[in-house]
Amino acid sequence: GLEIPLNEKEADEFIARLYAYPLDINSLHLTTAHPQGGNRMIGGKSDHKNKKVINENYQLDGFENVFVADASIFPTGVTVNPQWTIMAMSSLASKKVLSI
Repeated sequence: GLEIPLNEKEADEFIARLYAYPLDINSLHLTTAHPQGGNRMIGGKSDHKNKKVINENYQLDGFENVFVADASIFPTGVTVNPQWTIMAMSSLASKKVLSI
């Protein structure tokens, strides 16, 4: 998720600005109805490797026998149906799983 480190005064100011913000239908950004993102896939050489959930072999960090190849490893939600992307990614994942 998104972390916003705020002290109490800053949090109160943030909430006040949020309530004052004019929202209408044009402010609503939609993606698909498919859950996406949330499981960071990060390679072992990345500067952010300590924040990974899934490694470059599609394995759940800390487990050798749990693999993830669905929309949860997308970096963000896509604005189209993700079926083809998930299928392509699953095909790539299957090659990694078979080589382990």
